[in-house]
Amino acid sequence: MNALTPALMGAPVATPAVSEADVERFRLEVRDGVPRLDSRVIAERFEKRHSDVLRSVDLLIQRRPKLALRNFAEGSYTTPLTGRQLHRCYLVDRDGFALLVMGFTGDAALAWKLDYLEAFNRMEAMIWSRQAPALDVDDNQLLRRMLVSKIDEVDSLRAVAEAERRARIEAEDIASLSDQEMFDMGRALTVVTHRAEASAARVDSLQLKALAYDRISAARTSRVISEYAKDIRMQPKALFELLDSWDWIFQRGSRDVGSRKGRWVGGYRGLSRGYVEHDTGTVKTAAGTVESRQVMITAAGQKVIENMLAQGRLNLRRPIKA
Repeated sequence: MNALTPALMGAPVATPAVSEADVERFRLEVRDGVPRLDSRVIAERFEKRHSDVLRSVDLLIQRRPKLALRNFAEGSYTTPLTGRQLHRCYLVDRDGFALLVMGFTGDAALAWKLDYLEAFNRMEAMIWSRQAPALDVDDNQLLRRMLVSKIDEVDSLRAVAEAERRARIEAEDIASLSDQEMFDMGRALTVVTHRAEASAARVDSLQLKALAYDRISAARTSRVISEYAKDIRMQPKALFELLDSWDWIFQRGSRDVGSRKGRWVGGYRGLSRGYVEHDTGTVKTAAGTVESRQVMITAAGQKVIENMLAQGRLNLRRPIKA
């Protein structure tokens, strides 16, 4: 059994302790701060062949490849019979477990599903209660990373909930399903949906904290756009295109027919609202000293972008209207 390795960020919560009996009974492991269950244990508990469990996971990943990045971590193991030969297994987190076992039927299967979901909850709550790091309100980079991380987490959980919803709709078309099985799948969907809503609430809480730290934003200086793009985990080219779509900047000559595109300069909207500015300097060339100008994103412009990130209104992969 792995030692607990806290890797989540949040406030401590009151939770019943995870007893040794729970550890022995449920055989949950903590990997990178996340409670996970070996697919071999799932096969044993639900009286399935391990090869059938692997096939079910493979089908889920085939339909939703992103599940492999978060919910189903591939692992391997050896047996005395096959020596050094490696055999496949999966380490499944709580949401992956809910998706995988929703079609398992029978009274015993239902009891194990509910017991395991409660065990996952207790284990995750214990991890949260043990890590509880101090939040440095003056570390603006930390706050930004927390916000972006929580937004990514909500997107992932909503994708899992949507996959669960679609799977349930497909299952409803199968006439052989009983009322009890449909109720069982509804319980699993409710668990995943509540997880997404809880994460969304945590993002809202972080947003309020970020807005309370306006003094940090006010103390910022103007930044080179390409360097600022790296801070918010965005490709520089994509950020230039986004600001261009907002009329904060444009490429000199790009709006004249037949003209060759030149350097980026401030647009009317960006300059008039104080979102961008020009940094003027001199450059020595063979022809002598010439004046140079570089467009910069101001503290006010950074604040607009980061507020949109905190509110989940900005898709870093696709420009939108400011």
